[in-house]
Amino acid sequence: MRSKVDTIRTACRADLPEIRALWKECFGDSDDYLDRYFRHPQSLEHLFVYEQHGVSGMMTLIPCLAGREGGSQPVLYLFALAVRPDRQGNGIGGGLMRFAEQYARREGYGGIGLVMQHAGLTHYYREKGYTPASQLGRLKLQDLSGDGDRVASLSVQAYLSIRRRFLAERNSFRFIPRLEAWNIETELTGGAVALRIREGDADLAAICAVNGGTLYVRELCLPVESNQGVIYRAVGSLAAYAKCRNVRLRLPWQEGGVPERYLMAKALTEAAKDVFGDIYANLLWD
Repeated sequence: MRSKVDTIRTACRADLPEIRALWKECFGDSDDYLDRYFRHPQSLEHLFVYEQHGVSGMMTLIPCLAGREGGSQPVLYLFALAVRPDRQGNGIGGGLMRFAEQYARREGYGGIGLVMQHAGLTHYYREKGYTPASQLGRLKLQDLSGDGDRVASLSVQAYLSIRRRFLAERNSFRFIPRLEAWNIETELTGGAVALRIREGDADLAAICAVNGGTLYVRELCLPVESNQGVIYRAVGSLAAYAKCRNVRLRLPWQEGGVPERYLMAKALTEAAKDVFGDIYANLLWD
């Protein structure tokens, strides 16, 4: 039975010890990752906590644009929803989701999207009115031939400039966090680098990190119309540049890939009913 003093509110710095403990217990991320994540003021600006004798649950609501060719809708990306294991089954998760929908309607957002942590949550979200909007898959890269001379390092500012151009001119992305700047800066302060790849007439860009001889492609700015050949050559050039034989990246689901996770979405307005139906090409974080 929930207490009369239960409340959902924006997180503050004083909540951080409990938030970090809950995050580690539910998601298993390291202290180093959490140090980098919570270094930025925006990390708490959109984080809400469920207070029940302390922090019993939390979620982050990131303002986004979702859309198809020719139009988009402001929506919320629901990220890192978690409930303390010893308080699960008491309606805290459902209360957070109801709050998110009420908040979205009140602030004028057309819908909510989220990526499930694992497929076992599909039924839970379906019962709450969410439907699969797209699949995120792993692509098996077979031909990684590429030219490392086509790759050059970029400053953060230069990378963000290319990224903005992709978003504005090429309509490359279908699910666009407005907080991409601090996400990228967090990655870069953790040892990742911004790189440019010249592939024919295309000018692509990526955020990459190397760990234990493996190249991790955190994000890849590429046109929607890019075929597998363009992707293979671009990633091959990144691998050659980094002198790595192993590459890890995630791309939107396509034929020949391995189904990984669903983007689940709930439209809250008539105008947003169709905006989640297309693929999205960022949010490629492992």
